[in-house]
Amino acid sequence: MVTYDTDLDQTTVAVDTSLVNLTGAWGPAPVGGGIPVDVNALTWNPGNNTAATSGHDVYFGTDANTVAEATVDNPLDVYKGRQDSNSWDPGELILAQTYFWRVDQIDGESGAIYPGDVWSFTAQAALIIDNFNDYANWEDVLLVWEEQGSAWNYVSTDFAAAGNSIWIWLNHPDQTPEQRGSHGSLILRRDMDFTKYGIRALAFDFASDMNHGFVQDIFIELSDGTTTARVTIDDPVIVQNRAWGLVDIDLARFTGVDLSQIKSLAMGVSVAPDSDQTVSAYFDQLRLLPQRCVPERSLASDLNGDCVIDAADLEILSDHWLEGTVQVTAAEPPEPNNWFPFEQINTWHMAFIDQMDDPTDPNFPIVLATVSLNVSVDETGGFDGAGAAVFPGDDDPAVVGQGESHINLNNAGVSSLAGGELTISLWVNGDPAFQPFNDVVFDAGEAGSMLRFECPDSQGRVVFTHGLQPRDIVIWGEATSADWVGEWNHYALVKDANEGTQRIYHNGMLVAENSQAFQATLSLDDMRIGATNQPLPQRPYHGMLDDLRFYGSALPQSAILSLAGVVTLEQAPVTPADINGDGTVDQEDRDLLDADMGRTQLWP
Repeated sequence: MVTYDTDLDQTTVAVDTSLVNLTGAWGPAPVGGGIPVDVNALTWNPGNNTAATSGHDVYFGTDANTVAEATVDNPLDVYKGRQDSNSWDPGELILAQTYFWRVDQIDGESGAIYPGDVWSFTAQAALIIDNFNDYANWEDVLLVWEEQGSAWNYVSTDFAAAGNSIWIWLNHPDQTPEQRGSHGSLILRRDMDFTKYGIRALAFDFASDMNHGFVQDIFIELSDGTTTARVTIDDPVIVQNRAWGLVDIDLARFTGVDLSQIKSLAMGVSVAPDSDQTVSAYFDQLRLLPQRCVPERSLASDLNGDCVIDAADLEILSDHWLEGTVQVTAAEPPEPNNWFPFEQINTWHMAFIDQMDDPTDPNFPIVLATVSLNVSVDETGGFDGAGAAVFPGDDDPAVVGQGESHINLNNAGVSSLAGGELTISLWVNGDPAFQPFNDVVFDAGEAGSMLRFECPDSQGRVVFTHGLQPRDIVIWGEATSADWVGEWNHYALVKDANEGTQRIYHNGMLVAENSQAFQATLSLDDMRIGATNQPLPQRPYHGMLDDLRFYGSALPQSAILSLAGVVTLEQAPVTPADINGDGTVDQEDRDLLDADMGRTQLWP
């Protein structure tokens, strides 16, 4: 108990020892997350009267219940024996694994056993080979890495997945003809063991430089001093990605190499043979990862994406039982709360005016969508030929006020989106010279909340993100370039926090849904259209936008069809519960789920 003196000059602390377990072990280390995998001792403080020798029974495992229930007589494979000292070496740990441990104390006089609490810690998620944060310049890099072929390196401090990144140039303009070529790499010569700590994959973040052409491929080479193996990545979604994306390589692909005896690692880029095209690309966070849950690599019957087929998946299937294809007919939508046709910039205000604003109001215009210098109007463009806003991107993203193309929408323009329901309708037409560019079409937020639309992201997906961390997200991963670039496409983003649904509609068709999205929209401060809503706008949109409308309700699909100019369509169920993809959730899907019941699918 703590007693405070009325004069605030003295505090009395009294401890009720009846409430404190003085016989149990206490002060465990380590606990928490991010614990190094090479920790060589679990330590604790012994309780009162603990025997000086053979005073500690240690239990250690990966299941909390097992560790809690095990005894000396029933060890359950987690009892590690009776120890003399108040420390114990757990041996080699596995990356990202959570461990549970308990220490019982043995009374030195009576021999009584005093059970301990169950403690836990989680091992670090990855082993970093190099995060490139310790290099001030390219000369520092060359103290650790070697340049090979036509590669030159630079350290990037302003474009990185985290901290700094390494920037590999191929055929730099300052190189001599003898230095130029079709490939180049950086080589790290270091003894490394890739078989420890449950390591199963080598990963790094990669981005193509927006200012130059694309590489033909990127590659990683591993050598054990005798055998060298190369893994090449030439998927355009990865190598033509101008924003950061993860490259995740199964170490089993490096055939013939002794992974326990790695002597060197090379990472590089290539262009077409006999080409001396100038290209540059960024690498960051070169790391080693364990086997883990990667939802997009899981089984089709893993309906909730946790990589385990169990009762939770069966519940999802039951919720969608007998859903099938239905015909939807367009119906007139209600009036929007805000509407921006993007047909004309008001030159007095240098803004687009909300068509729902009352021009007779003495404070008109209340809603302003203020344009930056490079936003323009294509007067004969747009989905209807009546005009559209043009966003060329950002010529100088490091300098505020130069080369930017975005629209800042004030608070009055986004206030209607606060609450449990919303619909945002718009037309997009991306610039094929830039896409995919990890573009942000619009971004709004306040106090950690977010309302963001990416079309596309760095992987060519369409993404609708909403709410506080952990955010509600719905992703249309099956989108193709024709769905966001080179032609007009209509999108409607619908959120109903009361029902827990968050949806993406494309040209009237429901294409993606999150059925566990219960976050309502908090009050939004403002919105930026055409870039992120940060002090320094980032991830600029490249293309044209048209006919942006906000609704404070979750519109039905029939109204969305009308906005998309579609009369009728056949809507198949959009749910992972349609496991075989035949348009109906039925017994065939149940049979597939039953066949996988109890399976766990980790990668690699």
